[in-house]
Amino acid sequence: MAFRALLLCITLLLLPVAAVAENAGDVATPREPWVVKMIPNSQGGFGYCAMRTVYDNDLAVILALSPHYEINIGVEIPNAELNVKDRHPLHVVVDSLYDRDRVGVAWQKDVLMILMGRDPALLTALKKGQTLLLTGPEDEVRFQLRRTAQAVESLKKCVVAGNKGQMKKFKGIAATPEQETLAVTAPTSASPALPTPHGKPGKESKAARNGAASGGADFPPSLLQLLQAAGFKDLQIAKVKDPSKAPVDFAWRTAGLFGGMRERVIPKDSTIEKMTDIITGSYKKQCSGIYTADNSKVENYTGVKIRTMNIACQMQDHTAYVALLVYLTENHLFTMFMHETDMAHKDDANKARDSIATIIRGAAASPPAAASPPPRI
Repeated sequence: MAFRALLLCITLLLLPVAAVAENAGDVATPREPWVVKMIPNSQGGFGYCAMRTVYDNDLAVILALSPHYEINIGVEIPNAELNVKDRHPLHVVVDSLYDRDRVGVAWQKDVLMILMGRDPALLTALKKGQTLLLTGPEDEVRFQLRRTAQAVESLKKCVVAGNKGQMKKFKGIAATPEQETLAVTAPTSASPALPTPHGKPGKESKAARNGAASGGADFPPSLLQLLQAAGFKDLQIAKVKDPSKAPVDFAWRTAGLFGGMRERVIPKDSTIEKMTDIITGSYKKQCSGIYTADNSKVENYTGVKIRTMNIACQMQDHTAYVALLVYLTENHLFTMFMHETDMAHKDDANKARDSIATIIRGAAASPPAAASPPPRI
């Protein structure tokens, strides 16, 4: 439970939704128009924008958009009595326009939250589509998308106004506790399972800012904070044009190393040992020279298993080296961090890997802070 409470990437239990709907195959229709509001942060400044409507199955749907255009989908379920912080894989579909596997959380007893990250394709699909389909491990629920195009455009304009400090245009909006739960820093794409870095993260380096400006704009802020908390220097974000064809979802360069991260929801019968074999097997196929691999013993924490890996490929002119960190949560979310270099800089790669591992272990071993609010965008 300690590790799960500290993860920003958290998964969603949709089964209670099926209990509310009389027939999960029916399409719920909105009872009222979408309402777009600007939600202030705790200091009174711009927090995020949200659009909300209530459906005829008594569920309310909220689409929240952060200042960085990261998206969270919230589903309010009256009197649900959910198990707070339960997590499960989730499938999000909008007609034939959008189809993604995502993760989310039962963040309050009556609020389910899906962390979608920065995903312009979702906004486009919500504008053009007819039905939003959410599918969990046991069941599904469908929401009709009526007059959503105008609401999404208003939502985007709200964020533009908020980023310009034009709060008066949306004066008099007070966030409810349910709305506040949507303001969580959400990683993008595969939703990296990252703990909140302990302590105050260092200032963003000039190289990191330049990297974001030249192609790393979609880089999750929470991932950047983790790398900074790990002490990475001269950090530069590298653009991953197509994660489906690349070995990682997000990439960076630091102190002569090439680093990357990938995360996926894996089948229930998969284990960290099986995933380790897949990774080492993949590297071995790519090695045309002498291949070696060394895996640590699996470390067992509450809710997560952790392992480090060292892989080398000795070729004629040089030896390539990769230091990896992998971990698997009890909800089948598998994460891999890797740092590649040559054998001469092996220690640097190991240090980078171990710095991240230290933060992950700390999150796994630390009890949750009972009074601490969720991190905000």
